[in-house]
Amino acid sequence: MDKQKKKRITFKAYVVTICIVLVIGLVGGYGLSGLINKVAPQSNTSRVNEVYKILKNAFYDTTHNKTSLDTRILKGMVDGLGDIHSQYLTKDESKAFTTSVNGDYEGIGITYLKVHSGIMVSRVYENTPAYSAGIKAGDIIVSADGVDLAKQSYDKVPDLILGKSGTSVMLKMKKNDQYVSKKVTRKAVETDFYAYIANKNGKNYGYIHLNTIGSNTDKKVENILNAFKEKHVTELIVDLRDNGGGYVGTAKDILSLFNKKGETLYYLRDKSSTKPQKDNTNTDFHYQHGYVLVNENTASSAELIASTLNEVDGFTTVGSKTYGKSIIQVEDELSNGATLKYTDSEWLTSKKKVINKKGINPDIKIESYNRDFNTKYFSDIYKVDQVDEHIKMMEIMLETLHYQPGRKDGYFSVEASESLKRYENEHHLTVNGEYDYNDFENLLSDYMNYITDTANDLVLNDVLGRL
Repeated sequence: MDKQKKKRITFKAYVVTICIVLVIGLVGGYGLSGLINKVAPQSNTSRVNEVYKILKNAFYDTTHNKTSLDTRILKGMVDGLGDIHSQYLTKDESKAFTTSVNGDYEGIGITYLKVHSGIMVSRVYENTPAYSAGIKAGDIIVSADGVDLAKQSYDKVPDLILGKSGTSVMLKMKKNDQYVSKKVTRKAVETDFYAYIANKNGKNYGYIHLNTIGSNTDKKVENILNAFKEKHVTELIVDLRDNGGGYVGTAKDILSLFNKKGETLYYLRDKSSTKPQKDNTNTDFHYQHGYVLVNENTASSAELIASTLNEVDGFTTVGSKTYGKSIIQVEDELSNGATLKYTDSEWLTSKKKVINKKGINPDIKIESYNRDFNTKYFSDIYKVDQVDEHIKMMEIMLETLHYQPGRKDGYFSVEASESLKRYENEHHLTVNGEYDYNDFENLLSDYMNYITDTANDLVLNDVLGRL
């Protein structure tokens, strides 16, 4: 996505791409009126309008879909492009999308997974109300202001958690079948950026974690780099793990902080040309050693930052292979307040490498913890000698938490059952060595808390050991 003012255009015609498939020979599988209305030949544009008018006037809607037909037609047209990154966003969807990219909103500062009991906190952002309240990753929130979150869909939960600064929300938390309530006061939170200075082996190092690349993230990075300079920071760690990207223009402004004027940062390719994108500033922060932390969720403009810091500035990339998205979307604001987001170009690295659908392989590869969670409720009870993906996840979590199940391939062995019994006993659960959803929720809670603890951060600790 490019960092620019949204362009206002007039959307005079509704258009739609429709694919009609007729399957002949099905018994009772279709019903036709027998009437065929013939129309005069039309141009492509007129034909699109023609289809829209027919559907608008004659389509008999049995879907009971609350979304307007106009919106569904427009979304269908964009979906027909076959590009998952191009979207028609309603006014409300556009606002939510922009808030997500910028990382600024009013709330308590958490992300979550939906589980059977409610929601499980997957991350607590620093310097937020949730952080101050002692909420941790792995905590299960079962209700908000008395509303049972187990009965709410994933996208309805924010309506209960978010709110105006100064207002509060009463959260009921569950841990090992014990309950506690916490009153948390909401405030404006910024989740795009976190940084600190520390000392390791007599060296001052700076740590910057970019969670997203928002419209003002470059200003925050510049401010902290100036603070680092005052404290004589010589080593820099830029953490881009789980950063899905944001504004490419902001990424360029961030990269310009590290390079000399005239330096080629990357290339931009559209339908007509491929052009170098150069640093046009006089700012040039540099460090004795630099490291960029990446993983499979590092994508888009975050990958752009990682590639340039690596290729141009000599930073060492550490972690796992990145996502692989270098195509850029532009946003056009429509006359009805909605937004058309579509792909119009892609970036290449400073060495003209294409990383789209390929990703970036880090200089130092360190596989981190498994985050492939399937939190959907299951009623099965798994026992010894069975094989299942749920069992495999159980074994991975037990192994990570040092309960030594003996294997991680999804086969439920006697050794794995004994390992589960030890866990059940220590956490006051039913001790039978049989794996049910209650075991899963408790295991996942402890696992989530463990893997988000910086003391257990395999990638960061590896880098700190190199300082």
